[in-house]
Parts: sequence; structure tokens; C-alpha cells
Amino acid sequence: MSFGPNPWQQTSWDWRAAGNFIGGGAGTGLLFACAFFAAPRADTAWTSNWLLLVGLALVGAGLTCVWLEIGRPLRALHVFFNPYTSWMSREGFVGLLLFPAGLMAVLGFGGWAWASA
Repeated sequence: MSFGPNPWQQTSWDWRAAGNFIGGGAGTGLLFACAFFAAPRADTAWTSNWLLLVGLALVGAGLTCVWLEIGRPLRALHVFFNPYTSWMSREGFVGLLLFPAGLMAVLGFGGWAWASA
């Protein structure tokens, strides 16, 4: 006898979900690597800035795939209404914190690379 709802696992994923996982994972990994392996020397600062920008672009591409995954993309702000039940809401809130922190790191403000990681 079964009690409660019968959960099911999703068996197929489309390109939007795959793009979100790939872009978000690769971008976050690159941001973490930039923060962890950042060299304090001035001659390598431009390299880490480019890598930070590429990481932010990958995360942005992943979030764009999430936006495309929403049933009605023109109502995208509704994503922020259910942070306790929706993983898309949580990604949106983290994105609101991630991009300003990443841009502060690119501009050279100390410690922001760790905040973006």
C-alpha cells in the first residue's frame, strides 16, 4: 500500500536544461579556479580578468537557458516569487549576487573574486 503522492523521476532533459547545467557548472568552476589560483602579480592580472569574464559569460549563458526554460519567458520576474520551492528562483537570486561580485573582481577590487566563487 502506498501513502502520499507517487513521485516520478524525469527521464529526459532537453537542450535548455543541459545548457544550464553545462554553462552554470563550467562558469562556476572557472570562477572558483580564478579565485583559488589567482596570482597577486600585476603581469597576470589581465589573464585572470579575462577568465573571470569568461566564467561570468558561461554562467550568464546557463541562466539564459533557464530563462528559455520558463513556460512564459515574458513573465520571468515571477521566478522570484517562490524561492522556497523553485530551484529557478534560487538560481535567479544567486545570479543577482554573482554578477555584481564578479564585475567588482574584474575591476580590481580586492576580495571580490572570492565572493564570486
